[in-house]
Amino acid sequence: GINAEYMGDIISLVRLANVHNILAAYNPTSGEALMRILEMGLKDKSIIPSFYETLESPSVAEYKRGQQALILALTQAEQTMRKSKFQGPLAATPEEPEAKEQAVLFVGGKGRGE
Repeated sequence: GINAEYMGDIISLVRLANVHNILAAYNPTSGEALMRILEMGLKDKSIIPSFYETLESPSVAEYKRGQQALILALTQAEQTMRKSKFQGPLAATPEEPEAKEQAVLFVGGKGRGE
């Protein structure tokens, strides 16, 4: 079987192969099939059009959209924080007893007596 120590690496490699649309064969039978398809694809480009037209998987575009959305959300959150009237750890109000502790943790201090 597969050593559990390497399972994370294997999963990452398979994910990268899928994201970047890399032909991959994980056993001798799929390797043989892959070689035959490549041979056929040299004679008839319509068999594996992505090999000739683009090597980027459609999942890459989706991944990039997700990353752009995340960057936008983080940028907006940062701008909101900068615009707020946050005065640091001393801004805690009696109604929010944990606000001071959270603020200290946020700015790199230690909370809860740590």
